[in-house]
Parts: sequence; structure tokens; C-alpha cells
Amino acid sequence: MLLGATNRPWDIDSAAMRSGRFSQKIYLPLPDAPARKFMLEKNMKKVPVEKGFDINKIVSQTEGYSGADIEELCDRAKDEPLLEAIKTDKIVLVSNKDFDRVLETFPPSVTEKEVKQFELYNEELGLRTKKTKK
Repeated sequence: MLLGATNRPWDIDSAAMRSGRFSQKIYLPLPDAPARKFMLEKNMKKVPVEKGFDINKIVSQTEGYSGADIEELCDRAKDEPLLEAIKTDKIVLVSNKDFDRVLETFPPSVTEKEVKQFELYNEELGLRTKKTKK
């Protein structure tokens, strides 16, 4: 069994894409809102957060973000509270403001142009689309 993944399928040699090489080709779109919420919850599971922390706000702010982007976003949002906790030797809670601060300078890594290119490629080849879910 061979499993391959790429974020540039149009650059793969056509011989590797012929029938019989890979039995299935599946397009995985960017995560939808429920998938992003799941990823955020997973990344923030053991993190102390402020009362009133609104994960749904972050879900709505991260439309177009990849799974790797969401993981990086969470890591960056935890940085300042962690450094403050180390400095003060007290628990510092992560807040929505920490995420807002990071989101100001951390755009999604996949552009709209790239998403359209993936979708066009997907349509041209008639690839199955794998829906994201928990």
C-alpha cells in the first residue's frame, strides 16, 4: 500500500497520475467550521483560559486557515501568557485577546487564488472530495 500527499498535485509527473498508480485520488479542502472548532479544542484542551473564552469567535475568525495554520495560531496565542507565567511564577490565562493579537499578523497560509486552483484541478480530474469532520 502506498499513500501520498501533496499540496501541488498539478506538479506531479503525469505518469504517476495514470490509472493503476494510485487507485484513489481525493481532494481534501480546507477545514470547515466544525473541523476548525475540533482542532482548536484539541490544541487548547489542557490550556487554562479566561472565563468567557469564546472558541466560536476564533472559529469564525479562522475561515480559510489550514490545520497547520490553526495549530500554529494556538501555539503563538499561548506564547505571551506562558512567558508571563514563567516570569511571575503564576498561572496566566489565555484569552481571546491573545488570539486577536496573533491574528492581526498571521494570515492563512493558503491564498484564495490557491484554493481556486485546487478546486479547478479537482473539477478537471473529477476527484472525490473528502468532507472534513470530527
